[in-house]
Amino acid sequence: MIKKITLVAFLGLFTGLSSQAQSLANTYWTGLFGGTVPVYIHYTATGVEIAGPDITFGAVATFTETSTTWSITDITTADCGTDVGVYNKVFSSGGSTVTFTISNEPCTARGDFFTASPWTQTTISVFEAAKFENTKVFPNPTSDQVNLDLSDDFAGKDYILVNIQGQTVSEGTLVSGKNSISVSELNSGLYMIKLKDNARASIKFVKQ
Repeated sequence: MIKKITLVAFLGLFTGLSSQAQSLANTYWTGLFGGTVPVYIHYTATGVEIAGPDITFGAVATFTETSTTWSITDITTADCGTDVGVYNKVFSSGGSTVTFTISNEPCTARGDFFTASPWTQTTISVFEAAKFENTKVFPNPTSDQVNLDLSDDFAGKDYILVNIQGQTVSEGTLVSGKNSISVSELNSGLYMIKLKDNARASIKFVKQ
């Protein structure tokens, strides 16, 4: 289900007007969903990837930008067609934070898209961890195997399976698409699938 968040009142002008022309492309940001739930965004040169709970925007939506505005389209056709909106942006703190305001958003069925409270620039490792953690895991709890449906970003990455005591009980390499990991020999309890090269990234599941 597509979820959207409400854009509240504009927070005001920031110093350094020349910084307004800074690009969002090839950057990573974190902000809040409905004022409470963290959401992570990666802007490429032409697309935007969103990582967060219960967000199913698809892999990459179309992203375009001018010096002071940006737009996202083609996220979904479920209830808004393909026109999601155009937004103004204002940078502060030398470009480490950004505030968005709506200049045009015809889709009102799901509410507005972003909160105006400043979004903070983050790193690729934080975004990757958020994307990995929000991967669908099924079944959970499980008794035989656990399945992950992963994007191409995780193909070839090594993982470890860790128990609640922090001990590695198995390991392997991920592929794009469906990954099935056997857990039939494990004792009952809580486990985590962790990326070897990113200590932040982990997915929890329960072995029955």
